[in-house]
Amino acid sequence: MRRAVVLLSLLLALNACAKPVGMYSDPIYWPRPVEFPPFPTASAPPTPPPPPAYMATFSGDFDVVGTEPFWAMEIRRTGLKLMRPDKPDVTAKTYSVTFWPTYAVWAENPINLTLSLEKCSDGMSDRTYAYKAVAIVDGSTLSGCADRPK
Repeated sequence: MRRAVVLLSLLLALNACAKPVGMYSDPIYWPRPVEFPPFPTASAPPTPPPPPAYMATFSGDFDVVGTEPFWAMEIRRTGLKLMRPDKPDVTAKTYSVTFWPTYAVWAENPINLTLSLEKCSDGMSDRTYAYKAVAIVDGSTLSGCADRPK
């Protein structure tokens, strides 16, 4: 019995001096295998970053106009309203907006409107608009221009 205790003590002493094996001794995975740093403590959650600047570019109200065929659309916080002389007005009270750095998409069945941040001319006047507009309504594509209401 005494021999077993001495042998076990010797094995434990040898094992304590042994180097770690496997990924724990590889400095790529574990740079300091014999050190055990404390876990980081929880701190206050970081403050959220401000919204991207391009969201402000497409936020708010817009007036959209198009020619050939003539059409107009109002984008307001209360909804979208499409007006065409030969058809009844189409209104969407709720809608979703997806913002991208150079364009935004308003979507509510049957209206899908994309405004892109590029200069636009309606082709009938000398006015230059800040936004180009493409609307898809009931499968028809309407092109036009948009700007902030005056």
